[in-house]
Amino acid sequence: MSDKPILSVLMSVHNGQYFLAECIESIINQTFKDFEFIIIDDGSTDDSINLIRAYAKKDSRIRIYENKRNIGLSASLNRGLALCKGEYIARMDADDFSHVSRLEKQLKYLNRNPLIGLVSVGRHYIAPNRLIFDTKIYPDNHHFISKSLIKGKNILDHGCVMFRRELISKMVEVYRFYYSQDFDLWLRLMDKTKFGMIEEPLHFRRRTMISISSTLQNKRNKISDLILELYLTRISNESEFDWKSKEQKILSGFSKNTSFSFSIGHFYDAKAWFVNKSFRKSRIAFSKLVQKNPKNGIFLMYFILSCMGILGYLIWKAITSLKNQLEIRV
Repeated sequence: MSDKPILSVLMSVHNGQYFLAECIESIINQTFKDFEFIIIDDGSTDDSINLIRAYAKKDSRIRIYENKRNIGLSASLNRGLALCKGEYIARMDADDFSHVSRLEKQLKYLNRNPLIGLVSVGRHYIAPNRLIFDTKIYPDNHHFISKSLIKGKNILDHGCVMFRRELISKMVEVYRFYYSQDFDLWLRLMDKTKFGMIEEPLHFRRRTMISISSTLQNKRNKISDLILELYLTRISNESEFDWKSKEQKILSGFSKNTSFSFSIGHFYDAKAWFVNKSFRKSRIAFSKLVQKNPKNGIFLMYFILSCMGILGYLIWKAITSLKNQLEIRV
């Protein structure tokens, strides 16, 4: 690595020991080599830091910084951005992994398109059972991307973007919100630059066995609504729009009682089995999800389709194809 690498890869880690090795190796084995890999350990209590140190001993491009306590993703990334030396910055999430050519192709894209300031890529979504259950490839069209963002749909996956460092050089606080911090950043950058998309799945987004509740989902949705409101009102003096107090009110304003709670990884496993035509496994898995969450229409729909076997799969394929065609209409 040169004293001033062209690219900085930035990643924050909090208790990510189970997927870190695959994640780190997917970066250090990239076809493009001239980068620094900045890893912020955000107060991990598992073996993450020891695993990172072991890789850092073998690869001098890895630079480790430790937070004494868990300060959250936004604060960790802001710290990491201040340490980046590269002309370009690529993001990475600790539970994902990238195709070996991802960084090279993103750099070439930005060099070929000087008016584009940020580029994302297509991605595969992987269930805990390691099966691909979905693939998202969006058009390389700034108008489509920006229109999607204004409609509240964030199609720029945070963990696989690359952007020009100059875009954020004058920002006092790059990442501001506890949830949906990337959505906020994209909306603020949208007035400064154009967005691009490599129409090829170069990133693997992992879905894990985390628990999700209606309370958590409501908070995320409310924060996203607040961010969109902040952008659409075009407030020139942010002191007139006290978004910090509004955010805190949202974060503390929901009851701890939830209308539903489930391990979302079980849903992704079940969907992955269905997509890969293991109908018996998907039927059993969705049956359990329906029993625990009888009011969830998505679980019920997939259970019925699983019971129908190949016919249900063909119906799902037709619906998905139609949905995708409607999505990409500019």
